[in-house]
Amino acid sequence: MLQGPIDIIFVNIVVPYTLEHCRPKSNFKRFLKFWITTAGNALSIASYLLPAPNADQQPSQPNENQVIVPTSPNDVTPTSHPRSFVFRVIILLNFAWVSMALFNILAIAIPTVVGRVLFYVLSVPKTSDLYTMCVGFYFLYFSVKFVRLLYEYIKSNPLPQIVCNMIHWGVIATKCVVIASFWVGLIPVLLGVLFELLVVVPFRVPIDQTPDFFLWRDWAVGLLYLKIWYRVVLLRANVQNVGRANENNNQNNNPLNILGVNDNNQIEHVDPEDNLTWKARFDQVNADGIGNVNFTRIFRQIIFPIVSTLSLFLSIPYVLARGVLPCLGGSVLLSEIVFRFGYFGLVAVLVFYQVFVRVQTWIRSLHNSIRDDKYLKGLQLHNLGETARHI
Repeated sequence: MLQGPIDIIFVNIVVPYTLEHCRPKSNFKRFLKFWITTAGNALSIASYLLPAPNADQQPSQPNENQVIVPTSPNDVTPTSHPRSFVFRVIILLNFAWVSMALFNILAIAIPTVVGRVLFYVLSVPKTSDLYTMCVGFYFLYFSVKFVRLLYEYIKSNPLPQIVCNMIHWGVIATKCVVIASFWVGLIPVLLGVLFELLVVVPFRVPIDQTPDFFLWRDWAVGLLYLKIWYRVVLLRANVQNVGRANENNNQNNNPLNILGVNDNNQIEHVDPEDNLTWKARFDQVNADGIGNVNFTRIFRQIIFPIVSTLSLFLSIPYVLARGVLPCLGGSVLLSEIVFRFGYFGLVAVLVFYQVFVRVQTWIRSLHNSIRDDKYLKGLQLHNLGETARHI
């Protein structure tokens, strides 16, 4: 049951974050260079494995442990090799094989054990060691990085400044945790439950059976769709031109725009900070950064509109099916049918309303265009007196 959501998280979150922040390619090249340097110096063949630090450096004189081997009969520049060169190369290859085996064992065993311990402590069901290894690897990586940064910071700053900065960053960390609990926790759960009530429950669960909701699966699916919606918002804002930005301003301000609903009952006097598109709100948060995070603005402009909209969509069919119909004398079967298909019907009504508004706007625009083409003679009033005097 958890296999699908964890695969979604692994593909859409773990792999992109690893490639973007952990820089596995550069770290692997750094580790490989360290290993080659260490093994080459131990076997006295480092100059044959790595390029010389200075290309113009003159060849050094052979020592007593080196054998001069001419590259050709007419070549006057000798090439020096250490004694037992072939034996040293064989030892290097065997050492590389042993090092690779040990590295694979340690890279798999240690993160897996740490991940299993974390899964056991957090009471999370373990489905595959691949996921425990990923969790353990991230835990070890961030722990080592945190300890290294903390050591460098303590080494370069006095104690009073450290205490003040710890209090300052503690407050910021608390704000970020609260915001992340809503953005990464509550909103994906609401979105995943809404998706399951829209798609899964009406078509896959019989009427005489009670649907089971797995919040872990709903959270993973909701997190994926939240990420897709965020990308669509940024893409839509990038392709919009300046001429249509003011025309579609009311649609972008409405939190119901998540599901494509306009707000025609707009208040005339609004806060200028609230009169922003979703992309402008996200750009403002990114520009502030973690150090200058504005807790109140994020909740007022981003968190609260989305949570209130999703909660409204989840509560309307449920209150109608479980509260209104039983009070009016409706049967249990009717209440269950309304609960199963109420969410789908609500979205269908909203989509129909959106299409109706778009068609009405298109017809009005077509009517105005035909009227202007037929009756409009000019767009500017000229002063005939000044024109005649000029002529």
